[in-house]
Amino acid sequence: MVAPQMSSPPPRGVLLLYVGLTLLSLNGLFAKLIPLDAFTMTQLRSIIAVGGFYLFCRLFHMPL
Repeated sequence: MVAPQMSSPPPRGVLLLYVGLTLLSLNGLFAKLIPLDAFTMTQLRSIIAVGGFYLFCRLFHMPL
């Protein structure tokens, strides 16, 4: 009896890794293009992170 051939999934993880690394490497450039002080930018990033966390919890039906 021959074992069934398993097809490998597409390399999505590697693509996401490259996208993430590109965004991280351009982070300094993005920060210089936004005309905000450090305190306001930190507050804005925190609000965006909380919103993302909330959407993630809602999407996967997890309690906050």
